[in-house]
Amino acid sequence: MNILVLIKQVPQTEAATDISPSGDFIERSTVTLYKMNRFDEYALEEALRIKESHSGVHVDVMTLGPDRAKEVIRRAYGMGADNGFHILAADNEYLDPSAVAELLAREAAKGSYDLIFCGVMSEDMMQSQTGQMTAENLGLPCVSSAVSVSVDEGAKSLRVKRELEGGVRHDITVSMPCLLTIQAGINTPRYPSLSKVLRAADKEVLTVDGQGASPRQVCSAIRHPEKQRAGVVVEGGRTEKVRELYRVLRQKNILG
Repeated sequence: MNILVLIKQVPQTEAATDISPSGDFIERSTVTLYKMNRFDEYALEEALRIKESHSGVHVDVMTLGPDRAKEVIRRAYGMGADNGFHILAADNEYLDPSAVAELLAREAAKGSYDLIFCGVMSEDMMQSQTGQMTAENLGLPCVSSAVSVSVDEGAKSLRVKRELEGGVRHDITVSMPCLLTIQAGINTPRYPSLSKVLRAADKEVLTVDGQGASPRQVCSAIRHPEKQRAGVVVEGGRTEKVRELYRVLRQKNILG
């Protein structure tokens, strides 16, 4: 069985970000702290657990981004991935999910993958669209927000438990090849082992140019949220204050 895990490099939570001079995207050159998207860590860990529990499983990883994005492939090597593929893209340029999915699908189609994993969303954009669009471009069935995955003994299908709104769980069986987006909490991602990290420094990363995508949307402008504080002073006696407070809470749907 061949598994591909789509991973992304994102700024660390504590990293300071600035808006580009043009005002249409984040100025990535000022960000110095990056990491692997934590939702993708869960996806990679799930793939590695399948590899450890079934014979003949091969796990590849693929990322899209500037040259520094290779760092997440090195981390994936340290966790146990076999091969890594890097789609080179511009640093300070917004790529919409359809363009990203097109580039990922183009490269993924070159391999014979039985199963593709990715995180349910990225921590920086939080659009939760790339995985589903990649599956559509590849003509594969897609199951989103998986919180449990088990492979049947014949390695032909998966039993997946997915999370819906309101904490509802949905059990589904899907035939392979397919693509799954993985929800947080499905497992506990491992730390890279020292021996694998040392070997990862010498492992090859295949890089291809990310050209020719057809974006369907543009980011015209972004801005920092404005700090606004508004307060209401409730006047009157005790009864009037209670009634007014109750009215406001009902109006804001805080009380039923």
